[in-house]
Amino acid sequence: VEDENAVRAAVCTALRDAGFDVLECSGAPDAIGLVKRDAGKIACVVSDVVMPQINGLQLAAILRSIRPGLPVLLVSAYTETR
Repeated sequence: VEDENAVRAAVCTALRDAGFDVLECSGAPDAIGLVKRDAGKIACVVSDVVMPQINGLQLAAILRSIRPGLPVLLVSAYTETR
């Protein structure tokens, strides 16, 4: 789950090259719908942390309410400079 097209494309390519089947989502609403439809087919969710509407932590909680125990890997390239 990644809202930036270029980042999503790069991550999906890397995962596919590693042999994984990948379902792409551009945001949390798409991911929620996908898990509701295909919960049993999804082994793990990889999601950005910083996204509009619903952040990665919130998304993980929602997805686990649909499918308890679903592994969710949260990633981010965002860093805060002080």
